[in-house]
Amino acid sequence: MENKKKRILIWFLVAPIAAIILSTAYYIQMNVQPFFNMDYILFLLLAILVGFFPIKTENSILFLIPGISLAVLVIFGLVPEVIVSSIALVILMMRSRLRIDQHYKYAINLVMFYVLSGISAAFYYFAMYLTDVLFGTSILLLALVVYLAAHFILNQIGAYLIKRYYYEQTNTRVFDEHYLFFFFTNLLISPLSFLLVYLYELVGTVGIVIGAFPFLILTMGVNTIFKSKMHNKYLKEMNYFSQELNVKKVEKMF
Repeated sequence: MENKKKRILIWFLVAPIAAIILSTAYYIQMNVQPFFNMDYILFLLLAILVGFFPIKTENSILFLIPGISLAVLVIFGLVPEVIVSSIALVILMMRSRLRIDQHYKYAINLVMFYVLSGISAAFYYFAMYLTDVLFGTSILLLALVVYLAAHFILNQIGAYLIKRYYYEQTNTRVFDEHYLFFFFTNLLISPLSFLLVYLYELVGTVGIVIGAFPFLILTMGVNTIFKSKMHNKYLKEMNYFSQELNVKKVEKMF
């Protein structure tokens, strides 16, 4: 009964949190320019494509959507970024084929995402402002790193809080055995986002197409590596079990 109440409650949090973040971003004019155009649609399609092919490890799923959403944040602003990321996240979860009794996970992930987007964007804008004050110019690459670092740390904390207090898993930790992999992957996303923004500013729409290739290559390449490792692991396990069976057969014969 308690879990059922939590699942219902989380759905009531999605709309208010989204409304607060979107309205705050709109009224303080974080959106850089009118964003519903062909370039924005291409970014949206790229985010959906990246969300449709997440990196699947043995115990978790990693997606590169933050790298695309960060580029959208830089070029268009927070409101367009939230819209792009929300759609890509829903596509990613639909790809996971959740059962009907697990649909509450849509709400959990969306709530967590809205909070992460708002706070991470605040870190990004603050880093841009601080470098402008200190050095007389905004250092974009540094701001991108700050955004992704904040996103990574807040994501770890958010995942811990959900596991600890929503799912009541008392043995969970903020930084588990997989955090180093997630950290370096997120760190790798930063120059890819910078490259995507740079190419867009340099050659426009064509830059989005060119900048999309590193994201797709990284996603497919890492997926291929992990699939190969998993296949090798299963083959070793099958070989081990077959040897055990052969040993037992020999023992029975004698």
